[in-house]
Amino acid sequence: MIKIKALNSQTGEFQEKVLATDDLTTGEWLIGRHPSCDLILNCPYVSRIHGRIILKQRQFYFTDLGSADGSQINDQVVEINQGYILKPCDMIRIGACIVTITPASCNMDETKLQPLDKQVAWVVSNQPKQWIKGKITLRCLRVIAETNDVKTFVFGAEPAVLFNYKPGQFVTLELPINGQTIKRPYSISSTPSRPHTLEITVKRVPTPAEFPDALPGVVSNWLHDNITVGCEIKLSGPMGKFTCMANPSQKLLLISAGVGITPMISMSRWIYDKGADTDVVFFHSARTPGDIIFRCELELMAARKPNFKLAVTTTGAAQASAWLGYRGRFNRSMLQGIAPDFQERTVYVCGPDKFMQEVKSMLEELQFPMENYHQESFGTSKKVKKMPTTAAESVSNGNKLAPTEIFLPRIESNIPRQIAFVGSSVVSHQLGNYTSTLLKEVEQDSTPSSLATSRRQLHSTISAHREITSPAQATSKTIIKDNLTPSVDVVSPPATTSTVISSPPVVVFAKSGKEVAFNDEDSILEVAQQEGIELPCACQMGACGTCKQPLLEGKVTYDGQDPECEPGYVLTCIAKPEGRVVIDA
Repeated sequence: MIKIKALNSQTGEFQEKVLATDDLTTGEWLIGRHPSCDLILNCPYVSRIHGRIILKQRQFYFTDLGSADGSQINDQVVEINQGYILKPCDMIRIGACIVTITPASCNMDETKLQPLDKQVAWVVSNQPKQWIKGKITLRCLRVIAETNDVKTFVFGAEPAVLFNYKPGQFVTLELPINGQTIKRPYSISSTPSRPHTLEITVKRVPTPAEFPDALPGVVSNWLHDNITVGCEIKLSGPMGKFTCMANPSQKLLLISAGVGITPMISMSRWIYDKGADTDVVFFHSARTPGDIIFRCELELMAARKPNFKLAVTTTGAAQASAWLGYRGRFNRSMLQGIAPDFQERTVYVCGPDKFMQEVKSMLEELQFPMENYHQESFGTSKKVKKMPTTAAESVSNGNKLAPTEIFLPRIESNIPRQIAFVGSSVVSHQLGNYTSTLLKEVEQDSTPSSLATSRRQLHSTISAHREITSPAQATSKTIIKDNLTPSVDVVSPPATTSTVISSPPVVVFAKSGKEVAFNDEDSILEVAQQEGIELPCACQMGACGTCKQPLLEGKVTYDGQDPECEPGYVLTCIAKPEGRVVIDA
């Protein structure tokens, strides 16, 4: 048996009740306003079936059964549907009522002499497991339309887990799109202080106006078009160092643009939920007032948290609706207006590459201590390739056109290699005793007439080549596809002069036995994928280390980034070769 005492602090009503059980080791009693409850609490803040007390293996537990106003044990808020161990004289606060329990057979005088431990313990057997890292399959619970082109996808696990991550981190989704598994990183927009669900916020990517035939964002748009409540996805993580937990500071300046707001809202929610005494200035740039993601929530935070300051600027054309915030691109005047003490703050920036570069340059010019500057970016921006507009260019769309084949004579190893100048680059490599000249970096505005001219020039070069080399059988060949530019000046060196050209960037995949000429747009990982070589990858921004491969020969560059990678290895997702590079893959 247990003795329950309940005091209504509003009415002063006091009741004491002994709850009996036939078994000294098990029992269950309901608490609420409903007449069927074992302990009836007449208070408007108490739900009809508010909670329960259970006896299990001689230990008492309290569980909140999803009440409207919640419960507290020793002034600590309890999670719903979670069991909490109860000790003698623990106080359960339910609405305006304070409930205590005491085993009916216990000696109260002895209990009073014992020190009171007000800490709440979780019941391990009832607590969901924590997800800390690794792959997991989740089910979509809700889809929230934040704006016209932005959706938040809310995921949960079955059975339930508690998601444990740092605010601002990201996960990598693995999605089955067009028969392939495509991986893409997305920042987590939810907060670990609400651990039962995990959320990502995704913007639909339109086709660029300057490239109407270009493919839009494949993964983001696929999520918008295909993920509904009940769908399952696979993801891995969490990853990333873009988090306020890694750089504790009493003053923060969060600067975002567009969907770059996602890691910022995660950090803001975490600071708000924890009640941390952190001074936050949140600045966001959106195209129009209707494009401000999480607008209502941010305004609510600013209204309820005195040291949370919100400022927004719109960069689009003036709208019909009134807008009293900033207008135009982020500038020094705005910075001084919203955070005159910005030199004392830790700054986090996330948004399009151009936006982040402008903010970074501005802060550098203002002598900001850049050791307190942090930015998030999913890799460097790349040039958008012009889509084919003619039949000659349609090869890039997968159309099988018959290539023009030109046979070059066999070249002995002691004879200098020939040179083909294409635009501003020279691409030439020798495979054994053969030389294959590849034409690259082509222009896209070729015409059939210029294509014929180019072919005549190339044939002239071959004739000149035959005059300066040994008369051998033509066995090596170069295939010039119809989608390559015809406006190419092909130059053969004089027969009396040996010309030496430095080798262009080449990636050799040792295990796969492939050697691939490299261009300056793709990473080593992307080159491998284009050649059908499977390499492990996840974040594709040099943060997680999944893509790390042994570097057997050569040197790589990371385009100004400074990733953490041990000597002798290379992060293939962001690395580019300098000259000839051999990867153990």
